[in-house]
Amino acid sequence: MLNGNKNSSLARASSVVLYVPVKREACPLNLAPTTSSTVSLVIGDAIAIALMKMRGFSEENFRALSIPAVFWEGGFF
Repeated sequence: MLNGNKNSSLARASSVVLYVPVKREACPLNLAPTTSSTVSLVIGDAIAIALMKMRGFSEENFRALSIPAVFWEGGFF
């Protein structure tokens, strides 16, 4: 799990914690999860790409798991 607080109850209950501290959100009130949500997306994308490369995940694998074939074959993509 991604967490900015190593001592939170969720972090303590998790077997794997990626500590990603965010000092301040981009929101002027420091309330809306702006910076922290972007950090989470970036780390999630990096993990996904690394796993795709490690496992040899192909375009065919992606097509089979994501979008119905009719979109691919009909020229939508």
